[in-house]
Amino acid sequence: MKKFKVKLVLGTRGVANKVEFGRTVHSAMNTNPLFTTPSPTLAMLKTATDNLETAFTARASGAHLAVAQMHLAEEVFDTVMTALGAYVDNVAQGAEDVILSAGMETRKQRSRVGIPAKVENLRGRALDVMGMIALRWKSVYGKKSYNVYMKLDGEPDSMYKLVAQPTKANITFKDLESAKYYWFRVEAVGADGIGALSDGAKSIAL
Repeated sequence: MKKFKVKLVLGTRGVANKVEFGRTVHSAMNTNPLFTTPSPTLAMLKTATDNLETAFTARASGAHLAVAQMHLAEEVFDTVMTALGAYVDNVAQGAEDVILSAGMETRKQRSRVGIPAKVENLRGRALDVMGMIALRWKSVYGKKSYNVYMKLDGEPDSMYKLVAQPTKANITFKDLESAKYYWFRVEAVGADGIGALSDGAKSIAL
């Protein structure tokens, strides 16, 4: 089930639009049985909206004090509306129709990606520079970073060691032993956990 959150976008609204928005929300919530105990109260919203409209009109004179008072009234309005948006979110519990009934807009909650997929297409390539190997693999959706493990050819798998944690799907190793083969494995790390290890990839350092 899709869940929604209140979308206020106060930072991109002009003052006149905020006044209109305040009036719309007040009217929508004033007779709405879903919102029995608004916090802040609708009276506080009306006062903040009225004060913002008055200050917006007065600032037309261009006087520095009038402009400063308008900015102050706008800050108060933003604070009240932000708190009221949080109250509506709490009542709605993700229900789009409830949020819309408050005269507010919605934005869909970003769904969790889950545990990242297994890293695929891991491959290593010896570079022309002595002791360097370039490692690449297919990028994994939803990852935050990767864990890269390495061991020398002939060593048991228990000897794989974590050697890097890049955020991109490639990394270059240098200062490796020349003429030695190395094995690599990679796993993706996400917000919900760590994905399966890739199959091993073997490459020589020239």
